[in-house]
Amino acid sequence: MIMSGTAIEQALKDKANSGDDESKSSRRITLAQRIDKLEDIPKAIKELAHHVRLLRNEAAHETVEDAAKAEELANEIVEYAILFLDRLYVLPARESRLKERIHDSPPSIPEAK
Repeated sequence: MIMSGTAIEQALKDKANSGDDESKSSRRITLAQRIDKLEDIPKAIKELAHHVRLLRNEAAHETVEDAAKAEELANEIVEYAILFLDRLYVLPARESRLKERIHDSPPSIPEAK
């Protein structure tokens, strides 16, 4: 759980640092604020990111006592982290490649007879 939360946190830092107006000041904001500042991310994804953040804190302080529950949560967190990273990086890259392909070779439209 901790590593999944850390991966999400690093991705958010990366996104914040890639912006033109965000540089050194972005290092001073909390993870919760980074999540809230995400643009073009559905509200449900942001809410799940907050949930992962809280679960990571819980795991870091070893407050999950039930081993079976902890394992189940860990598996769910890993799955979510993958989904989150796909949404943040993979989906936009795929969309960009598709737009380039369409731009480079627009589909031919049959002429009306």
